[in-house]
Amino acid sequence: MKTGIFKKTKKRKNRFLDAELFSALDAYDFDCAAKLIQAGADINMKDSDGTPLLTLVIAEENSEFAGELIRKGADVESKDAEGIAPAAAAVIMGCNKILQMLLEKGADPEGRVKRLPGKIKWGRKSACLENGIGIIGNLITLAANRCNTEAIDILLKYGAKTDQRGISGFTPLMALITCIDGPRMKYGEGRAETGAKRQSSSQADIKEAYVKTVRFLVDKGAGVNAANSSGYTPLMLASVNTGADEVIDILLKNGADPAAKNSDMETVLSGAVKRGAGLEIITKLIFAGAEANICLLYTSDA
Repeated sequence: MKTGIFKKTKKRKNRFLDAELFSALDAYDFDCAAKLIQAGADINMKDSDGTPLLTLVIAEENSEFAGELIRKGADVESKDAEGIAPAAAAVIMGCNKILQMLLEKGADPEGRVKRLPGKIKWGRKSACLENGIGIIGNLITLAANRCNTEAIDILLKYGAKTDQRGISGFTPLMALITCIDGPRMKYGEGRAETGAKRQSSSQADIKEAYVKTVRFLVDKGAGVNAANSSGYTPLMLASVNTGADEVIDILLKNGADPAAKNSDMETVLSGAVKRGAGLEIITKLIFAGAEANICLLYTSDA
């Protein structure tokens, strides 16, 4: 056979394999997909929704197949239609083993993560997320929002920074503290869940995971006096956050400044009073050293 004819035959074969792989992806037939990859199909194929094969496999929590794709050279930065890379998908799904494999193959541990929709769908899998500042910015902030401390630890080992800044200068610690209703996840494991399962988590579970992650970040060196672009510190954010008493204790114990002021010269205490913080939080701040002005305590915008 002439070389030119061989090349054309190989090209036709690859097109056939790619078409078969595309059909396998749309049918969620990953066993078939694995065989087609072995036969030479495009390892970076995307399904009809624009989701890469690697991300689909991560969504299925199939560590073995994901590892095979990564070893064979799948693009570890290939994004889906929402701009989500495989590493972010691994964090969202709590697939920490896959996250480590991706980082070992060169995925960016400080990868940017844009504002995400409240619900993400990859093939037949979906994940409910906080659609707010808590998951804007980067992978480590996303992991913090998911209360996935193992993922945070993995990212730090591969070069991520504890105080990596996201939108508006928020650090992961600040972003987590703003999640008043608690992160949307299966607490303690960082796994994406359906609404029904999420609702089954008790308020105590939510708070435990929330406080545990705050403590983990602080123990890893998160700046308790870091300020965002408006001058707000973690303590300022916690002082106006319902149910953040334990978080305030952690911050104060680790050196948070109760006399800090934001860009508008608003103090921790005045901000807490202005936004309706409870007496317990106000008293805690005063005893910690916040300047108490009796006039301020009765100040109202009304």
